[in-house]
Amino acid sequence: CGVCLEAVGVWWSLMSIRDALLGVLRCEDFQERLGIARNILSQRLKKLVSEGVLRRREYQQRPRRVEYVLTAKGRDLFPIIATMIEWGGKWGRDDLGKTQKLAFPDTGTVANAQVVDEETGRVIDLSSVLLLETQTGKPVQPTTRRRQ
Repeated sequence: CGVCLEAVGVWWSLMSIRDALLGVLRCEDFQERLGIARNILSQRLKKLVSEGVLRRREYQQRPRRVEYVLTAKGRDLFPIIATMIEWGGKWGRDDLGKTQKLAFPDTGTVANAQVVDEETGRVIDLSSVLLLETQTGKPVQPTTRRRQ
């Protein structure tokens, strides 16, 4: 969780990843869709490239122009973004009072994002899993901080 947040935890980064998952490739298109200042967008895209979430691909030599393409690491963020869209549709509204949802393009049927175990097909919820330390396989114990 911490590793993911370190790589993509800034709001603009998550929105940029969402748009990249939707097929946005070019800086000007990200900027238009997000309404973000060019310098902020540039910082976010550079960070996502350095984290291996996006890669730069040249599409024009003169003047030099690049587009941003999701890597496998970036595409693996889709379940996280899908779940966030699902949560936002249930609990939130944007500044215009709107929400978003995922739908299957061939039927228009709303897709409901769930976390499912790939091997067993079981829905994963808070009561059905433990958080394990990767190296040791031991359960991670909750930490409490003492107030000083």
